Amino acid sequence: MEIYYKNSNNETMVLTQYPVRLKQKTAGIYSYEWEVDATELGTGSRVNAFEKKAKEYEMTVDFSGARGSRAELLQEFYELVDYDVIHKSPGRLYVGEQYVEGYVIASESQNYEDRYRTVGKICTFYVPYPFWMEEKTYSFPIQDKETESDFLDFPYDFPYDFTIRGTGMVLQNEHYIESGFRMIIYGPCVNPYVTIGGHLYRVNTTVDSREYLVIETKNNLVYRVKNTGEKVNEFNNREKSESVFEKIPPGQQTVSWPGTFGWDITLYNERSEPKWS
Repeated sequence: MEIYYKNSNNETMVLTQYPVRLKQKTAGIYSYEWEVDATELGTGSRVNAFEKKAKEYEMTVDFSGARGSRAELLQEFYELVDYDVIHKSPGRLYVGEQYVEGYVIASESQNYEDRYRTVGKICTFYVPYPFWMEEKTYSFPIQDKETESDFLDFPYDFPYDFTIRGTGMVLQNEHYIESGFRMIIYGPCVNPYVTIGGHLYRVNTTVDSREYLVIETKNNLVYRVKNTGEKVNEFNNREKSESVFEKIPPGQQTVSWPGTFGWDITLYNERSEPKWS
């Protein structure tokens, strides 16, 4: 699979294509460890919880070519990763469609006696949240009478399967465990709500035309974005009878909403290691 780095300024460098190549076998991207919180008993122990601490990957990236072009690549890589450290905004290391977020916090040059046209960079990639993420996005448009009677055929290759049931549809979460998400509700609407798998996600606020509302489980955020780009905190207006941060269970989930507004949801499927290919 293609491996590449994208910094927080959306600048990208592919790491699996000459003249830049990551040594995958020594990078440790398929290694992980859970910390065990256990109570010792007379015989054996009782597991209380499993936790994960921040992780560091040691990655060697080779830069090849003539001296001039090689120097340009090394400079480009340095500026790419250092941008994230300076701005305290993590970059992303992608393996195919999966990524972890982190920072290159150390780098050491390495010269090869048998490859004089190649310079290696031994980099320490610090990952505060050591989970590989894969995003799956699903779109649910406004439902009017014409839409309710027609089969929905989107020009996108989204991994979902839903059927029309009035304003009800079916969301297929293909992950093996529950998934966090980012939900976007588009105005105009008043006190918008969505029900997924029988669970209510509602925010008691008004979203005007050309505005949208965001529910984000990663940092427990609820905010409205005005047409000027200004963000308005709506955390205190979230429905409290049922948590708006409840993760989406795996499998097929029935979805319903008033149908008077459109909305998108992006599922965050987390893994301790990237999928094997």
